[in-house]
Amino acid sequence: MGMLYDILLKDYSVRHVSSGGKKRNDAVRRAVLHCTPLVSTALLIAAPGNSGKTTLARQFLNVGWPDISTDRLLGKLARDPYYAWRPAAKRVRDMVGKERPDWGFIGKELSKDSDFVDEFCSIIAAEAPVESLFFYIEGAMLTHANVMECLTRRLKERGVRLWVVKPG
Repeated sequence: MGMLYDILLKDYSVRHVSSGGKKRNDAVRRAVLHCTPLVSTALLIAAPGNSGKTTLARQFLNVGWPDISTDRLLGKLARDPYYAWRPAAKRVRDMVGKERPDWGFIGKELSKDSDFVDEFCSIIAAEAPVESLFFYIEGAMLTHANVMECLTRRLKERGVRLWVVKPG
């Protein structure tokens, strides 16, 4: 069954339902399989700063999974001219000083603003690499319940299957 699963059905989620039964004088093994086309799956890695989420996430990056980092996105909102027109970018720029930003503090403060959260999550959902079978999104912003709820809703609207990962 290795070739069947690994090659012919590699683009499907396969569940073995039952053995097909054996007919008299028939040497062919049979099975009933339920096959569903695979959909894009995202791991949402939510943990506070310095908890190891980036180290965990790097393991997925090393095997070729695309990623989105909420800290990197906050940095882009603060500095990248591509985002300058967005109200969320102005909010981040207003909070970032001349020193190295504390994204954990900035994210905590911004997560209290429902308009910011909605725009932030819409940016992530729009930029999510849904053409990939697997990708991950990591960051301390995901520890805020309203951010996680908004993001999961937006990703589900795009047909993404979600797994939420939190440290034990």
